[in-house]
Amino acid sequence: MIIFIISILVFAIVIYFIYQWIRLAPYNQAPLDIKTFDGSNSPYHPSVLYFKEGWNGYKYWMAETPFSPQCKPYMDRNECPSIHVSNNGIDWKEIAPNPIDNLNNKEIEELDYFSDPHLVHVNGRLECWYRFTHRKGIVNNYNNLQLVRRYSSDGRIWSEREVMVNLATNEGNPLGNMAVSPAILYNNGMYRMWYVDSESREQRELAYSESHDGHKWEGKSICKLIGAFNNPWHIDVNFIDGIYYLISYDFNNLTIWKSEDGIKFHYIKELLSPSVVGSFYGYSLYRACIIKDEIFKVFFSANDSFCTYIGLMEGENIQEIKVAQIRQHTIWYRFVWFLIKKKKSSLLFVAKRFIKA
Repeated sequence: MIIFIISILVFAIVIYFIYQWIRLAPYNQAPLDIKTFDGSNSPYHPSVLYFKEGWNGYKYWMAETPFSPQCKPYMDRNECPSIHVSNNGIDWKEIAPNPIDNLNNKEIEELDYFSDPHLVHVNGRLECWYRFTHRKGIVNNYNNLQLVRRYSSDGRIWSEREVMVNLATNEGNPLGNMAVSPAILYNNGMYRMWYVDSESREQRELAYSESHDGHKWEGKSICKLIGAFNNPWHIDVNFIDGIYYLISYDFNNLTIWKSEDGIKFHYIKELLSPSVVGSFYGYSLYRACIIKDEIFKVFFSANDSFCTYIGLMEGENIQEIKVAQIRQHTIWYRFVWFLIKKKKSSLLFVAKRFIKA
């Protein structure tokens, strides 16, 4: 009788693990392997440009900022703009030592940080725009912000940091005091920028402005998101095949929208939501960006609570975009380590994830 009971238990455990493996298999993808200057290998907030014929030897150019949950002396200390290159969109490397901008000792003492890099191609040169927040030693001070940039003619040597807009003053600044996750395009002699106008947890708005020189911006228009409710937090906008595509992260999911005029965006679909425990995007998502080479590609930020990553989605058309199977990624060790690391506090989280799945 005892042998029979043990056999039943063993059989039940085997069936349970087979069931869980089948259920988790669709989430068994791996993130892109991107090394970061701080050694954490925790890239975040990607901005990607594609050049069909290549630019200075590479077809794909990426800006990102490391964002390791274990970063010291404060979490966003190493959130510095970094550049990576690729010729297939999967295998990435540095073209020169990263980051292209770093904090000095005084800025570190005052808890300053960079954030939200975005690449723009302007008249044959590459520009990296990003936010620079001066906290003046107060960790929750976010109201002293500048939009800055560096530029390069070869991607290896970059200019000095240049302040483009001081958002802390109203003088010549119609943008407001935030400009979260700026997405910038340049065409016909004009910078066109979309951004989120607030860091509030309440309703935020997607704003738009234009500039001839990047310093003086002409007004602020509020974009309309039509077809679904969305409270944008980090966004990207790109102009592909005559259509403006918006990807919005709203503190939960990634959604994609389209527009003919860049102001009224119509909902297309949800792209991705945090998956079950065990995936590299099981805890949360963040900013994503979209390009098109032969197919659509979406590079997205992901977090499993231990590390941050950049993942890849692909599709022949917008409706078919899904997380790319770059290589198999064993998820069981991540799942077990999650339980060990979080101990009892993780049980409720795990239960909620499995119920949701």
